[in-house]
Amino acid sequence: MFQQEHVDLKTQKPIPAHGDTLWEVEVKTASPVRNTQDTPLSQSIEAVLEVQLLMKGLLDLRRQDV
Repeated sequence: MFQQEHVDLKTQKPIPAHGDTLWEVEVKTASPVRNTQDTPLSQSIEAVLEVQLLMKGLLDLRRQDV
C-alpha cells in the first residue's frame, strides 16, 4: 500500500505525496499462481479481493472527512 511521491527537480529529493493522493495497493505472491484442481484460480482471486477489502478498510479508517 503506497502513495506515489514526486522528485524535486532541483534537489533530486522526494516530495511526500499530498494527503489527497490516491493510495495504490500491490499484491504479490511468493510463487506463480497456477490453475489446478487442488488450487483453482478462483481461490487465488478471492484471496486477492479479500486483501483489497482489508486495505480499503484501513484506508477508510484513516480518512478524515471535512
